Amino acid sequence: MTNSIITPLQKLSDCPEDINVVGAYCTSTNFTSCAKGTRLSTGNGLMTGRCVDSSGELCNDLRSSSCTCEVSGWCPVESRFASASPLFPGAKDFKILVKAYAEYSEFGEHRQNVRDDQTDAELLNDCSYDAKLNPLCPVFTIGYILQQVNLVNFTQIAMEGALIRMTIKWLCNFDTGHEHECLSPTYTFEQLDAFTVNSQSLPATPRSSSTQRRRRRPTGRVASGVQVVIVRVQRVASSAATFAA
Repeated sequence: MTNSIITPLQKLSDCPEDINVVGAYCTSTNFTSCAKGTRLSTGNGLMTGRCVDSSGELCNDLRSSSCTCEVSGWCPVESRFASASPLFPGAKDFKILVKAYAEYSEFGEHRQNVRDDQTDAELLNDCSYDAKLNPLCPVFTIGYILQQVNLVNFTQIAMEGALIRMTIKWLCNFDTGHEHECLSPTYTFEQLDAFTVNSQSLPATPRSSSTQRRRRRPTGRVASGVQVVIVRVQRVASSAATFAA
């Protein structure tokens, strides 16, 4: 988790939609996007058909710059940009230890990307993966992974979240009998899902939400984070080989 948005003391009611929701902005003379009973794709509830200001009053020309469609749902609505900075700005330095192995079951053989004499603590403390400088280290920082898919604005990613696929490719030949043949798999990364706003590519948003009841007024909590899905691709010389995840 890299960020959390907390909206305290919500209740079922009618209230202005978050102005950052695409399509929510309206004016006193143009509120066709506020069609009653419909919902914006990233909205927080069904629209009532009214265009209102931040206080919930009908919009007029003097307040048109802050008017949005009114929605029926949990109010006040969640604001995606309630904070200017993520909850955990240092998360880009968080480390992921990836352990992977290939198995040749008929002969009880297997190869792995870490040595048997290496402990998790030693790996996490002593190395970070770099394709050129340190290809044998199976420890990746969140920042390094994001750089591989050209997501360099960590503040934005931490606020919104990202979904990344890591592919581990082995080039193994168990017939040689040499342990080092499979010690150094290659790792590639791909952003699984993205959308574009104003010609800018933004990540998908792995998010989880929950509510905490307090006298029938729940507190909404929405968490964002960077999720890494690991896929392993093996290349083994023998057709009799079997693979283990």
